Amino acid sequence: DVGGRYQGDDTSCDTADICVEDTDVVCCGVFNDDEFCFEGSEQACAREGGRIITDANECTVNGECPATVQSGACCGPIIGDVRRECGTFSREACRSSSGSYQGDGTSCASANVCPDLRACCGVFNGDPFCIRTSGEHCAREGGRFFENLQECPQDSCPTTVAAGACCAPDISGAPACALFSREACSDVGGRYQGDDTSCDATDICVEDTDVVCCGVFNNDEFCFEGSEQACAREGGRIIPDANECTVNGKCPATVQKGACCGAIVGDVRRECGTFSREACRSASGSYQGDGTSCDSANVQR
Repeated sequence: DVGGRYQGDDTSCDTADICVEDTDVVCCGVFNDDEFCFEGSEQACAREGGRIITDANECTVNGECPATVQSGACCGPIIGDVRRECGTFSREACRSSSGSYQGDGTSCASANVCPDLRACCGVFNGDPFCIRTSGEHCAREGGRFFENLQECPQDSCPTTVAAGACCAPDISGAPACALFSREACSDVGGRYQGDDTSCDATDICVEDTDVVCCGVFNNDEFCFEGSEQACAREGGRIIPDANECTVNGKCPATVQKGACCGAIVGDVRRECGTFSREACRSASGSYQGDGTSCDSANVQR
């Protein structure tokens, strides 16, 4: 309201250089139908739910963004202290407002644009988060979907979400470590080290990348290159005599799969899904055998 830059809850003016930031990016977005553009630091842009416009040095003379910023329907954003049903936002501004972005070009005027929303929780870079969204968008945001929880009181998750050390390459390519929930770690391409693990542990992110690991989890095939420990943690199968996944990220060998009954996906126990044997066991399910199908009448449920 006074044109200041808010540094975050519980921050202090006693902190050295609290107000020193480099003004080196152009930041744009759309917030509740209004486009914005300002010149400031990367941190300020992230705080305001903006998007950095590369190859731009300044906003236009009339204060508009020098590039087009895509926007769409945002369901459940918090504006002030009030949660709105729907508004037009850019993707980053919607997420910053704890909303559920429905996609570029979508409109609040469309019928059924906002699906039945539930709590989506996780831990991202040490910070717990909770947004009201659909299961599909929760997975896209690296969260854990709670079908039985409708609200995020004070933007905090109404239930505990386990978190642990997440190893992911930083800008220099070295293994960095931060606290994430499992799904959020996977969303940023990291290696989750397990619930309640800590970045303070010696060599927590040092692993040999010497195996190709494949599997099928809830109908989706996965393949990654990592250590034997990581493959076991993720419920994968080591592919011998393979050096890498295919160029499109697929497994270089066929992985058998079948019906998995009672697997836990997120925090929800599913009746049946298609898994590889190891992934089913990792998800606390009951594997019905290679080639079995959830459509079969005699599959145990």
